Amino acid sequence: VSQSRYHEKSIVTNKKVLRSSFQLLTQLDHGSYGNVYLAKRGEILSIVKQPRMAEMNLLQEAVLQHLSHKTMEALHMAWAVPKVYDVFFKGEEIWFSMEYIYGSSIPDWFATTKTPDLDLVCLIAQLALILATLEKHLNLDHRDLKSSNLLIKKEPCHLHATFHEIDWTLHSPFTVVLLD
Repeated sequence: VSQSRYHEKSIVTNKKVLRSSFQLLTQLDHGSYGNVYLAKRGEILSIVKQPRMAEMNLLQEAVLQHLSHKTMEALHMAWAVPKVYDVFFKGEEIWFSMEYIYGSSIPDWFATTKTPDLDLVCLIAQLALILATLEKHLNLDHRDLKSSNLLIKKEPCHLHATFHEIDWTLHSPFTVVLLD
């Protein structure tokens, strides 16, 4: 999809009317769940998900993504999960948009890194802390973890967390983001 403009109906949630008007720039991914697009609303880039799944499943995904971000935000780890901007109708379909993350895919990162062993350890450690945090606070058991659901940002990550009375400290030259 190139340079398409969409104006959607508004949807009312929690007494708040959400409207979305954005320009689809390019398709980023195509999966069994639907399509993912890079979009622009004003000067803000975002990710827009078009469902292929049932409306309730996509709505549940949007709500879970929102809860995950809010949970991580409360724990000073908002960088770990993109923020959901809104949920809206486009025609008869429910779509949602979320924060665009500037980063590299896992294959792209490891194709260019000079320290693949260290980077793999840092990736696994960050991912383990993110997943453990989501499981602890939301009882979330992520069952669709794959490399296309992760991005690496070129920003250092410094984490300190306590799990099962063990203090964990991680200093990584990059940051892992869980997209889905």
